[in-house]
Amino acid sequence: MRVTTHVNIMNKEYQYLQQFIDDRQSRGRYTFSLEELRSEFKVSDVALERAIGRYIRKNRIVSIHKGFYALVPLEYRSMGILPPEQFIDDLMAYLQKPYYMGLLTAAALHGAAHQRPQESYVVTVSNMRPLYKKGVKVNFVLKSSIPANALIDKKTLTGYLKVSNPVLTAYDLLLYLYKVGGLSRTAEILSELVEVIKPEDWGILSEIDVKVAPLQRLGYILEITLEQTALADSLYQVIQNQIRYRVPLNPRKVKTGFPVNNRWKVIENYQIEAEI
Repeated sequence: MRVTTHVNIMNKEYQYLQQFIDDRQSRGRYTFSLEELRSEFKVSDVALERAIGRYIRKNRIVSIHKGFYALVPLEYRSMGILPPEQFIDDLMAYLQKPYYMGLLTAAALHGAAHQRPQESYVVTVSNMRPLYKKGVKVNFVLKSSIPANALIDKKTLTGYLKVSNPVLTAYDLLLYLYKVGGLSRTAEILSELVEVIKPEDWGILSEIDVKVAPLQRLGYILEITLEQTALADSLYQVIQNQIRYRVPLNPRKVKTGFPVNNRWKVIENYQIEAEI
């Protein structure tokens, strides 16, 4: 009799969380915070944490960050977690940090990915450790400011996601060259990304804070490696007055003893070997 009573108490204790999860999913919401549960249900933190722990063990929810959780719908039960694109916007809102999906993730969302990246890239203004959950990795890339006018909203199953536009994506690929696999890998991605960039799109670069060296390398790759003359010419028109110093194509290689491309002032100290 005592066992039955104990089971009934346990069922009532967890029932409110099940109802909360069902209601959340019915409204297309797949994340929640501990604070939301506290305001919704007048129960102790011990009871909340016990209920959350039970549903984590049942693979119904997953802890993404301290105090922040994502639901695991049936279609993602085998993965044990939602794809990052479906919880990052809510996570960054919870953390109150501006952000955008960038680099390889943005390139893939624009249809430019030789192969779908195994990791996600989030650009934000604070140092954050990579997020590892259920085989999913999210890299957080530090930037001093977020250029809101160079972002676009991408529709997802759970809402919208802030993503760097193709021009900012191309720039970031050169700015964070070694985070995405180096020059050859970058050239491969750019060979597909250029399909969604028009010559007039480079104008946005004059409205955001950018460094000229990555743009010199970008222009060189567009013209010499990819033979995208129109895009290279239009980029040159935007940045030509800022090109003052020679920069090595590969910043990690020896810089002396190599020819220099006169237009972009790029020291040709590396041979790009890309599958284009």
